[in-house]
This record gives sequence, structure tokens and C-alpha cells, in this order.
Amino acid sequence: MTRRLSIIDRILVALLGLLLLLAGLVPVFYRFDFPYNPGISEALRGADRAQLADVSARPWFPYALTAASLLFAVAGTWVIVANIRSRAFSMRSVGQGETGPEEIQVNVQRVADAACAHLQLSPAVVKVAKTTAWERSRPTTTFTVTADPDVGLGEIVALLEDADRDFRAACAGLDIDAVYKLHFDRLDSVGASTTTPE
Repeated sequence: MTRRLSIIDRILVALLGLLLLLAGLVPVFYRFDFPYNPGISEALRGADRAQLADVSARPWFPYALTAASLLFAVAGTWVIVANIRSRAFSMRSVGQGETGPEEIQVNVQRVADAACAHLQLSPAVVKVAKTTAWERSRPTTTFTVTADPDVGLGEIVALLEDADRDFRAACAGLDIDAVYKLHFDRLDSVGASTTTPE
């Protein structure tokens, strides 16, 4: 997700939350009087509901409704497509080839698969998952490592540092970021159980 899309999503969620809050407060203010109420209840009760009901009979109402429907349809479609669109990638360019101006393409997903397989050879690692996608306008490979909880943190960090050096060596010349997310697996139910003294 790009930074711009993240900001737009947060604004939309904030607006939706405000609308829901307003929809919940309007009937409450209409029905009850509260102290420190700045005339909201009186304004709601004094509204001409008959005039509001006649809005749909105004000549401009069909045009306004059509314009609003088109605007919301386009905006909603854009938001949905922007959020569900896949930002994954597999190939990245290293530079120019030896025989001409063509670029050398490297399959980053294959390199990441090899890095995952190498990490899983360690007994300290339970499993490894990876994604290669654009994150905030940067090509990024994310490794999610689930480690054995019996292994010390220092050992895991050293293992990931070695894996990162190997990955960057394999991707030399590529403009790509690598992110490592470390999780510890659940403690084994037998090991986590306590023994009652006799």
C-alpha cells in the first residue's frame, strides 16, 4: 500500500466514523435534553419536516441525485480497485547487458524462495513465509520468520543478519528493500505445563 492510498483510506474511515457517530447522536438529541446542549435539540425539533419531505419534488433533485450517484460510484470503484489491486512483482532489472542496451532481469521471487529454503534448514526456524510487493512506492521483499521459542533472541537475530547478507549478495545491483518480521512459535503444550510437586 502506498503512503497516499494509506492516507486516503484513513480519511475515508474517519469520515465514515463521523457519519455513523452523527447518525447515532441525531435521534438521541431529538428525543432527550442534555445539559450544555448548545440548542441542538431545539434546532432538530424545530426543523420543518414537511419541507424536507418535499425536497424530492424540486426540479433540481433528479440532477443532483444523478450527479451524486455517479460521483459516489466512481469514487467507490476507485477505492475498491486501489485496495484490492495486487502490488506483487517478480522481475527486477539489474542493468545493461554485455551485448547491448537490454536489461538483465532477475526473478526476485525465486531468489526469495531460495532464501526461505536456506533459513528453514536451521533448527531454530519453524517456518518462513515471504512476499515480494511494492510497499510505499518501494520494491520490498518481506520475510516472516517463525522461530523456535526455546532459541535465544540473539541467535535468531544473528541468523537473520547472515541471511540478509546472503540475500543482498544474491540481489547485488537490484534496487530492492528487505524486511524481516520475527515471530516466536507457541510454547509446546508439554513444555509449557507445570509439574505439581508431590
